[in-house]
Amino acid sequence: MKPLILLTLFSCLILMQCVSLRDLSPSASKIQNIRHHRLVPNCPSYSDIGLVNQTFPFKLNFTSFSSTKTSAKTDEYGNIKSINIINEQYLPLSISCLTRLHSLHVEGTTFPTFYFYVPMFVRQLSSSLVHLVIKNTSFNELPYTIGKFRRLKSLEITSADLQSVSDLIGELSSLETLRLSNNSLSSIPSTIIKNSRLTTFDINDNKRIQSIQSLNGHPYLVTLSADNCSIEEIPTDLPKLVNLYVRNNKIHDVSKIGTLGNGTDERKNFDFSKNSIRYLTPFIRNVKKLCYLNLDYNKLDVLPMDIYQVKTLKHLWIRNNNFKNETINEIKTNMINTTIDA
Repeated sequence: MKPLILLTLFSCLILMQCVSLRDLSPSASKIQNIRHHRLVPNCPSYSDIGLVNQTFPFKLNFTSFSSTKTSAKTDEYGNIKSINIINEQYLPLSISCLTRLHSLHVEGTTFPTFYFYVPMFVRQLSSSLVHLVIKNTSFNELPYTIGKFRRLKSLEITSADLQSVSDLIGELSSLETLRLSNNSLSSIPSTIIKNSRLTTFDINDNKRIQSIQSLNGHPYLVTLSADNCSIEEIPTDLPKLVNLYVRNNKIHDVSKIGTLGNGTDERKNFDFSKNSIRYLTPFIRNVKKLCYLNLDYNKLDVLPMDIYQVKTLKHLWIRNNNFKNETINEIKTNMINTTIDA
């Protein structure tokens, strides 16, 4: 019973706003600061700037807003709209009192996962936050409460050792940009198909990801970046896709490339360099307005004649493959309007 009692007491302390999030077991050197900053004031009794000055254990620069320094930006009424917290010791709980906050950037600063479970944080900030960035800090799991942030348009969690993403990320109905690069993800939730406004998705440098098939059929995805993963197959049925970057993966089959971007007349840029492609499908001719195609560092020794029908192709890279010189000369002869790097 004792562990249960302690857990209940701890939860109550958080909800009463009487405990700093900075540490579960503070060292002696931190005791004085914890005692000084542990109390979070009654939110309505402070202006935004007054709240920060009274409760934040570090200074915010209000005169020069910078993405590389701890700083903040206010509107004409003194409401804090954007905060960048860079290389500080911890994120203070009182930030949840800033109910008009649109943008929060936390970098190199302690951001415990359980912070998202604090009901007040979710209740207050979820109604206002539009942009959330978490970088260079330990943030192993994106918990279920992320689904509460229905106004989020951009979410960036990078270099955070993120290992899993809750299925409820599909509840982010306003999300347009999702960046999860340089983490330890092994899969993408199938519910991402529900993010109907998502146009940009970046999962570069997640070496454990082998499949991105959960993206199949996404109606509005425009740019997909998945470099330096372990992906074996390209996604399919992405009608709005314009930019595809899947460099340095394990892709060997691109037979369904014709299902990419077939719902838009925008010029396409596809980069398949540093993969294991041995054969380029004749359906390459079905890619609408293919403009740039990079096939460097693959295992090709021939291209289908159908590629000669792709009159919109401006630049083709086929370096470091298995082409014979006569094959390269034939390609250049038949594609005189295309710049070819071979």
